[in-house]
Amino acid sequence: MRFILISIIISFYGISIFSQKLNYPINTEQGIEYYPAISLNGNTLIFISTKEGKNLMYQSTIKNDTIWSEPVALENINNYYESESYLRDPSISYNGQVLYFSAKYPNSKGGFDIYYSKKNGDTWGAPVNIGEPINSSKDEESCSISGDNKLLFFTRDFANPEYSQFKCRQIFSSARKEDGTWSEPEILPNPINEGCEATAWICADNNSLFISSVREGNDNFDLYFTKKISRDVWIIPIPLSIANNELHELHPSISSKGDYLYFHRKEVTRKKTESSIYKVKLTNEFKPLPTITIEGKIYNLKTNAPLLAAVKVSDPNTSSFIISLESDPSTGNYKFVLNQKKKYLLEFIKDGYSYDYFILNEKDTDTSHIIKDIYMFSYVDLILNVFDEEIFEPLKSNFKIFDRNFKNEISTKIKEDQKGRYRINLAIDKNYNIITQSSNFISDTLTFNLTDKIQYSEFERDIELKPLKEEFEINVSDIETDSLMDVEIVITNLEKNEVIIAKPELNEEGKYVIKLRKGDKYEVNVKSPKGYAYYNTTIDMESDKAKEKLDVKLTPLKARTKITLNNITFETNSADLNASSFSELDRVVKLMLDNPDIKIEISAHTDDIGSVKYNIKLSNKRAQTVVDYLKNNKIDKERLIAKGYGESSPLVPNSSDENRAQNRRVELKVIDVKENTD
Repeated sequence: MRFILISIIISFYGISIFSQKLNYPINTEQGIEYYPAISLNGNTLIFISTKEGKNLMYQSTIKNDTIWSEPVALENINNYYESESYLRDPSISYNGQVLYFSAKYPNSKGGFDIYYSKKNGDTWGAPVNIGEPINSSKDEESCSISGDNKLLFFTRDFANPEYSQFKCRQIFSSARKEDGTWSEPEILPNPINEGCEATAWICADNNSLFISSVREGNDNFDLYFTKKISRDVWIIPIPLSIANNELHELHPSISSKGDYLYFHRKEVTRKKTESSIYKVKLTNEFKPLPTITIEGKIYNLKTNAPLLAAVKVSDPNTSSFIISLESDPSTGNYKFVLNQKKKYLLEFIKDGYSYDYFILNEKDTDTSHIIKDIYMFSYVDLILNVFDEEIFEPLKSNFKIFDRNFKNEISTKIKEDQKGRYRINLAIDKNYNIITQSSNFISDTLTFNLTDKIQYSEFERDIELKPLKEEFEINVSDIETDSLMDVEIVITNLEKNEVIIAKPELNEEGKYVIKLRKGDKYEVNVKSPKGYAYYNTTIDMESDKAKEKLDVKLTPLKARTKITLNNITFETNSADLNASSFSELDRVVKLMLDNPDIKIEISAHTDDIGSVKYNIKLSNKRAQTVVDYLKNNKIDKERLIAKGYGESSPLVPNSSDENRAQNRRVELKVIDVKENTD
C-alpha cells in the first residue's frame, strides 16, 4: 500500500526516479547541454553545449564505465564556416564511421539541412550536405541511421494547427540504394505522425523506434517507444514512463546493447531555457530486439598496413542485400550490427585485391559480439610446371606476359624454384596471356584470369610443350649387293629419356622416314639380321649440323670382315676400360650370341706416341681386356683371339691430335665362319 502511494505521489509531481542526470564534465553550469548521441558500444558520447557562448559540438569517452572524459570540441564541424552556425541533433552510425547531424550553414538548402561527417582515424572530417531528395526548402533535423545502414530517419518541419504553441515536425524515412544514393523520403504512417513530433531514433535492430512527441492528453514533449511489426505497420507508441515527467524529453539515443537510453530534458520559462543530458536504464518492455556487433580490421597481407575496403552483408539463402559499408582507411576498422539468430553472408571487396568472405549461421549469431580480422592481398604467385609433352621431363623455359589483348607486355618477378618449376608474381584484377618458350619446343600460351573473385594467393598450372621435330630418312642396305633390308632400328635420345624402337616398312622408294627432335643427339642402333654385323652411329640434330638422312650399309659376317668398334676407350696409358665402353661391348656380346658360328679376333691399335715396343705391349693388354669382358659374358673363349698391333696399322697419318684419336681404336675381325650343318 505504501509503494502504491509513493508511486502516485511521484507521478503527480512528475518526477522520474529511473532517469539519471550526467555529472560534470558533460553537464555544466556555464551553459546548456542537449542533443546527446551515444555510439554503438556505448563508450562515446557526442552532444551540443553552449558553455563557450554558442552552439558547439563535443565528444567525450567513458572511463571505467562511469566517468566521462573532458569533452573535446569537434573543430572540423564547429569551424566549418567562420560565421556563427547552428548545430543540432548529432547521431553516430552504428559502425562508428559516420556522424550525422542537422545544421544551418550558409550553404544549406533551406533552414536546417542534414549533413554528415566521415571518420578518418580519430578525426571527424569536414561536413558534407547529404543533398536531395532528403534536404529540401524546409527544415530537416533529428536524423538517425538504421543498424543495417539502409534507412535514414529524420524530421521535416510541419505546421500542425492542433499544436500551434509548439514547433512541430513529421518523421520521414529514406532508403539507401545500392549505388549509394537516397530514395524519395516517405512519411511514416500512423500511428507515428499523429501528434506533434520532434525527434526520432531508430535502433540497431532496424525495427525499434524511439520518438519525442506531444500527443493528446499532455502539453509537453515526451519520449515514446514503438516497433515495426510488418511493412509500414507500427504498433501504437508507448509512453516511456521510466523517463517522462512534466518537462520536455527530447532527442532519444541508444547504443546497440539496448541497455541505456540517453536524452536531454528541457525546461522553457519566460526568463530562460535550461537543458541537461540524462540517461535511463531501459526495462524489458522498452528494449529493442537483441543484436550482434561484428567488427574487425582489414589488413594488407604482405605489409600488414590497414586497408580501405568494402564490406557487404547479404542473406545467403535469398541473396538479398542487407548492408554495405567501408572500413576506415587509416585503421582498417569495420563495425556494424545485425539482428541475432539469423544467417548472414559477409563479403570483403576491394578493387585490385583478393576477395574474402565468411558465413554466419544462426548459432554463430547467438552472441552479442564477434571479432573477425581480414587479410587481403594484391598479388598472387602462379606456379608453372613446364614439361616435355612426350616424355614429361621438366624444361628450362622463359616467359613473355601480355595483357588480355596482347597489346602491352607486362614486366613482373619470375623465380625458378627448380628446373621446370617457375613462380610468377602477378597483380590481381587483370587478365593475362602467358607465353611459355623453351629452346627447340613449340611455344604455348596460357590465359590466366585474375579479374574474378580471387581467394587464394597461390595457383599452380602445368604446361606441356610439344618438341620441334624434323623428318629424318634412314636407308638400310647390304654393303655388297646394295639391296634394301628389313631390319629393326633402336634410336636412343642421348639428351633425354627417350627410346624409339621401330621396324620400318619399306615404301615404294624403299625409304624409312622418322621424326626426330630438333637440337637433340641420338644414338642409332641397327639390329642386323643373322649373318650381318651390327651398325651403330650417332646423329646430331643441332640446327646448324642437322643431316637429312642416314644411309646404313650392313656388312655380311664373312672371313676377313673387319668392323671398327665405336666408343671403346681406356684409361690413359692403361688397359682399364672406361665405363662408356660397355654399351658397345654389350652389342658385341649380342652379335656373338646371335651368330654362334663365327670366330673373331679383337684387334687393338695405338697412335705413334711412345716406343714401338711399349705400344705393342699396351695394345695386347687392351685387346685381352676386351676378350676377357666377352668371356665373362658367356662367349666361348675358343671363338675369341686377342691381338695388339701397336702403331703398325694406322688408318690416317699420325699428324694431328684428331688423326691420332682415329688411330687409337679397337676392331673386330672375323677369322672364320663355320658352316651351318643344320
